[in-house]
Amino acid sequence: MFLTKVTQKGQVTIPAKVRNQTNINPNDTVLVYYDESGNVIIKRVKTFFDLQGVFNKYAKKRKVSPKKMRKSFIKYLITRKV
Repeated sequence: MFLTKVTQKGQVTIPAKVRNQTNINPNDTVLVYYDESGNVIIKRVKTFFDLQGVFNKYAKKRKVSPKKMRKSFIKYLITRKV
């Protein structure tokens, strides 16, 4: 367990030991959300834009907007088991 402070800008530093154990590196994207109990969860994830081009065929075929796909992808990331 580690203590860290929230800056005036609302930023939090993830301790080095936690970053190393969870393989979070500079410029990685993390998903921050809270569960039903109010606990804050931070997960390292690929972004929607890292997958650019993967869903093009699907989106065109089903006429799905990129915004709707992004929301669905974020929902998937939250519910996905690590």
